[in-house]
Amino acid sequence: MISMAAMPAPIDAVTQELFAAIRVNDLARVEAALAAGADINGEEIHHFPIDRTSYEGSNTPLSLAIRLRHAAVAHRLLAGPSLELRRGSCFAGSNSLLVAPSH
Repeated sequence: MISMAAMPAPIDAVTQELFAAIRVNDLARVEAALAAGADINGEEIHHFPIDRTSYEGSNTPLSLAIRLRHAAVAHRLLAGPSLELRRGSCFAGSNSLLVAPSH
C-alpha cells in the first residue's frame, strides 16, 4: 500500500473562495481572495478511485491552476511571497512542479 502523508486541516471560507476563483479562471476573484487572507498554501482534499480503492489527495491553489492550465492565475500565485512550491498532492508525492505541462 502507498504511504500517504497526514491530511491537512479543513480550509476556511476565504480559501475555499480562492479555489472557486481558480476553477473559473477569474483572476480578479483570485486577487480579492488573496487580499482577504486566503491561504496561498492551503490544501483542498479530494478523493479519487483507482482499481476499486479510494485514495485521498490534495490540491494547493498553484497545483490546481497548473492542472487547469490557467496560466495568468498560476503566474499570480507564483508571485506570492509566502508560496511553498513543495506543497501539493499527498498522493504519490506529487507537487506543483511535477504536474506542470512541459509545453
